[in-house]
Amino acid sequence: DGVPMDKSHCGDCRKCVDACLFKVLSGVQWEPGIAREQMVNYQLCSDGRNRAKATKLGRKLACGKCIVSCPMGTEEGWEDWRER
Repeated sequence: DGVPMDKSHCGDCRKCVDACLFKVLSGVQWEPGIAREQMVNYQLCSDGRNRAKATKLGRKLACGKCIVSCPMGTEEGWEDWRER
Protein backbone atom coordinates (compact mmCIF):
# COMPACT_ATOMS: atom_id res chain seq x y z
CA ASP A 1 0.00 0.00 0.00
CA GLY A 2 3.01 2.29 -0.28
CA VAL A 3 3.58 2.48 3.48
CA PRO A 4 7.32 2.60 4.19
CA MET A 5 8.62 0.43 6.99
CA ASP A 6 10.41 2.36 9.70
CA LYS A 7 11.26 -0.53 12.02
CA SER A 8 11.85 -4.25 11.90
CA HIS A 9 8.86 -6.55 12.22
CA CYS A 10 10.94 -9.72 12.34
CA GLY A 11 10.80 -10.40 16.06
CA ASP A 12 12.03 -13.96 16.58
CA CYS A 13 11.28 -14.95 12.97
CA ARG A 14 14.20 -16.51 11.08
CA LYS A 15 12.33 -17.81 8.04
CA CYS A 16 14.58 -15.96 5.60
CA VAL A 17 17.74 -17.12 7.36
CA ASP A 18 16.52 -20.72 7.35
CA ALA A 19 15.38 -20.53 3.71
CA CYS A 20 18.73 -19.31 2.38
CA LEU A 21 20.35 -22.05 0.31
CA PHE A 22 23.82 -20.54 0.70
CA LYS A 23 23.57 -19.44 4.36
CA VAL A 24 24.50 -15.84 3.59
CA LEU A 25 22.10 -14.12 6.00
CA SER A 26 23.62 -13.20 9.36
CA GLY A 27 20.37 -13.07 11.30
CA VAL A 28 20.93 -9.40 12.16
CA GLN A 29 17.57 -7.64 11.93
CA TRP A 30 17.04 -4.70 9.61
CA GLU A 31 16.62 -1.26 11.10
CA PRO A 32 16.80 2.19 9.49
CA GLY A 33 20.39 3.12 8.69
CA ILE A 34 21.91 -0.35 9.02
CA ALA A 35 24.42 -1.30 6.35
CA ARG A 36 23.17 -4.19 4.24
CA GLU A 37 26.55 -5.87 4.62
CA GLN A 38 25.72 -6.38 8.30
CA MET A 39 22.75 -8.52 7.27
CA VAL A 40 23.78 -10.20 4.02
CA ASN A 41 27.07 -11.46 2.64
CA TYR A 42 26.43 -10.59 -1.01
CA GLN A 43 29.77 -11.97 -2.19
CA LEU A 44 28.98 -15.37 -0.71
CA CYS A 45 25.49 -15.19 -2.26
CA SER A 46 26.99 -14.47 -5.66
CA ASP A 47 29.55 -17.24 -5.26
CA GLY A 48 26.80 -19.68 -4.28
CA ARG A 49 24.73 -18.77 -7.30
CA ASN A 50 27.77 -19.23 -9.51
CA ARG A 51 28.37 -22.70 -8.08
CA ALA A 52 24.70 -23.60 -8.52
CA LYS A 53 24.76 -22.17 -12.06
CA ALA A 54 21.56 -20.24 -11.34
CA THR A 55 21.38 -18.69 -14.77
CA LYS A 56 18.60 -17.81 -17.15
CA LEU A 57 18.87 -15.95 -20.42
CA GLY A 58 22.63 -15.75 -19.96
CA ARG A 59 22.64 -13.83 -16.69
CA LYS A 60 22.71 -14.71 -13.00
CA LEU A 61 19.53 -14.53 -11.02
CA ALA A 62 19.02 -14.40 -7.28
CA CYS A 63 17.14 -17.44 -6.09
CA GLY A 64 14.82 -15.22 -4.01
CA LYS A 65 14.07 -17.87 -1.37
CA CYS A 66 14.79 -15.38 1.41
CA ILE A 67 12.32 -12.89 -0.06
CA VAL A 68 9.47 -15.31 -0.71
CA SER A 69 9.83 -16.87 2.75
CA CYS A 70 9.17 -13.55 4.51
CA PRO A 71 5.67 -13.39 6.02
CA MET A 72 5.66 -9.62 5.44
CA GLY A 73 5.36 -10.41 1.73
CA THR A 74 1.91 -11.91 2.29
CA GLU A 75 -1.45 -10.26 2.80
CA GLU A 76 -1.65 -11.88 6.25
CA GLY A 77 1.75 -10.46 7.17
CA TRP A 78 0.71 -6.94 6.21
CA GLU A 79 -2.58 -7.25 8.10
CA ASP A 80 -0.68 -8.39 11.18
CA TRP A 81 1.72 -5.42 10.79
CA ARG A 82 -1.17 -2.94 10.48
CA GLU A 83 -2.74 -4.30 13.66
CA ARG A 84 0.42 -3.64 15.74
